Amino acid sequence: MPKFDADTLFDPIEITLDGKEYTVPKVTQGLIDSAGSVGKDGEDDKNVLARQVSVLLGVDADAFVQTDIRKLGAIAKFFFETITGELESISSKNVGATVEKPTD
Repeated sequence: MPKFDADTLFDPIEITLDGKEYTVPKVTQGLIDSAGSVGKDGEDDKNVLARQVSVLLGVDADAFVQTDIRKLGAIAKFFFETITGELESISSKNVGATVEKPTD
């Protein structure tokens, strides 16, 4: 009988920013919805990306307002490419479906 153990498929996402390490242990729909809703309240918020990254990393909304926007963009891109890549790499045809983790 095929077995699919979703509990062991994904590692936490780890990000280092300005010398501090952040870990996102799991990515929930609520997390994605919260990040996506930032700036959609009609206000002119020039710090939308900083606030979205703050939500994703679970820190105060203003934590990254003074952070280089290029770093924040790279983090957002890495975060969503990681999620997409992990989902695309699942081979559900294999018994005990596995995720091929990149080697360093």
